[in-house]
Amino acid sequence: MAPLRLTALILALCILIPASATRAWDGQRRGFLLGLGMGPSYQLWSIHTRDQYWGFTYDFRIGWASDNTRLFYFTEGLTFNSATFLVNAAIGMNLYKSERSPSPYVLVEVGFYGGPPREGVEEDPPQSPPADDTSDEDLLTLGMTMGVGIEFSRHFSIELSLIAAPLNEFFPATVRLKVNVLGY
Repeated sequence: MAPLRLTALILALCILIPASATRAWDGQRRGFLLGLGMGPSYQLWSIHTRDQYWGFTYDFRIGWASDNTRLFYFTEGLTFNSATFLVNAAIGMNLYKSERSPSPYVLVEVGFYGGPPREGVEEDPPQSPPADDTSDEDLLTLGMTMGVGIEFSRHFSIELSLIAAPLNEFFPATVRLKVNVLGY
C-alpha cells in the first residue's frame, strides 16, 4: 500500500506545484518579480580626462510589486568595456504611468557602485594632483541610477538610464540603453 500512497503524493505535487507557479506569473505587475536586462553602454570617466568607452551592460532584478504601477526590487549589475568595468548592487523602484502595457515609466536606484582603480589616465591641462597610495584598492561608493523606459509589451521594456557615482577624483557617468525582460 505504501507505493500507492507515494505515487499519489508525487502525482499531487506534480499537479499542484506547476499550478501555483502558473498563478504567480499571471501577467499582472504585482507580487513577485524577476528580471534581466542587457544592452550597450557609454562611459565617460571625468570631464578632466579623455577616457570615453563604449561597452556592454547587464543587470538582474528580483523584487516585489505592490500594485500594477509600483515595483520595488534589488538589482545587481555589471557594465564593462575594453578598459574597465563598473559593478552595482542597489535597491530600486519603477513607477509606471498605466496599469497595462504599453506604459512609460521612470526608475530610481540607490546603492553601492564600484570598480577597479584608474591608472595611466591621460589628462587635459591643467593636470590633477597625483593620486594617493590607495591606488591598489578597488573603488566603492554610494551612487544613483535614474532613467526612463517604456514597457512596450507585457514583460518586455526598453530603458535608458544614467548612472552617477563619484569614485575618488573621478566621476564616471554611464549611460545605458537596455532591453529588459521582467517576469511578474
